[in-house]
Amino acid sequence: MRIIHTVCNYYPSVGGNEQIIQQLSERLVKRGHEVTVLTSLNPERNFEEMNGVSVKQFNIQGTKAIGIRGEIRKYQDFLLDSKFDVLLNYGCNVWTTDLTLDILQKINAVKILCPVGHTPLKSPLWRCIYWKYYRDLPKYMRNYDKIVYTSDNYGIKDDYIDKNFGDKHKINNYCIIPNAVSEEEFKIDSSYFKSKYAIDTPFILLNVGYHQYVKGHDFIIRAFEKLNRNDTTLVIIGNEIKTILPIHSCFKKCLKKSKQSQNKIKLLTNIPRKDTVSAFLEADIYLLGSKYECSPVTILEAISSKTPFISTNVGNVSEIKGGIIINNPDEMAYQISELLNDENKRFRLGEIGYRSFYENYRWDEIMKRFEDLYLSLMKFKKNHILIQEV
Repeated sequence: MRIIHTVCNYYPSVGGNEQIIQQLSERLVKRGHEVTVLTSLNPERNFEEMNGVSVKQFNIQGTKAIGIRGEIRKYQDFLLDSKFDVLLNYGCNVWTTDLTLDILQKINAVKILCPVGHTPLKSPLWRCIYWKYYRDLPKYMRNYDKIVYTSDNYGIKDDYIDKNFGDKHKINNYCIIPNAVSEEEFKIDSSYFKSKYAIDTPFILLNVGYHQYVKGHDFIIRAFEKLNRNDTTLVIIGNEIKTILPIHSCFKKCLKKSKQSQNKIKLLTNIPRKDTVSAFLEADIYLLGSKYECSPVTILEAISSKTPFISTNVGNVSEIKGGIIINNPDEMAYQISELLNDENKRFRLGEIGYRSFYENYRWDEIMKRFEDLYLSLMKFKKNHILIQEV
């Protein structure tokens, strides 16, 4: 198959969406398929091919809701002029998908959309900006051959819109394929993280995520401060985001808290991926305080490393085994203390989480489900064309 994956950012960016598309693309290449990734220009990206995957970058910014600028025509012409069998748009409200919507019916290949969550419309400002986008989105979704959701169980969440949005608008052409984590990546020697980053406490609490307010770093720090323990270090791994609106970034606030903590809160930015993996393997508890998520990859990374998690009830976290769901910083602080004081419980949760990971979230299985979906849709489309010709 000749496959195009679109994603707003790609390696060397290391967010959840980037890792999902990188893993999927590289594994499909190993299966003998030809994969091209279309993504944003990154000055640090000095390659056009990596691990067999062709990477085409475009100098484009923005979204359909707020306006898009840059090499718009170049991107759309590439999609219209290229010969490929399958197109996967990863993410909604990102330019890589938004620029595809208006030319979708001109593309003859199989077309698949993975929404992976939508912008929450909690404030009057967001509703004003996005109302037209979400008004028109259902008609575009019906032009795809398949919508792929990461879960069909997000609980009752009025502030979460993904499959809930599709169900509300009677989008029936969907299937469920969860996110995944590389089993091989977490089979490394994990004995160096604490020494490399000068962590001398017995326990490590870990969070990984860009410094955006919606990621809930403030939530986690408030919980940590309530612990009042000298045997624990909170490690937050994540880069400062580049944003037009400074209010979206929490980096400066986290940095201030870190400096005030006498080295109990350690902020790490731009560290090698292998060090992040080592952090997961050495951590005692993984913490997630996000306000909004779809299917957070970091929770899957935690259970793949046998690290129990404590998380807010976001996205589909409640269906992932191996952790504890909480609602506020006080509950998080209490559960942290309970787990730190109970090694056997940490071990049991770690084992439960790992079994869940092995049965449901390994890339070998998830890649095969995507491959089977691509092939089945190609076969259906081919047979449908033949019937029309007859």
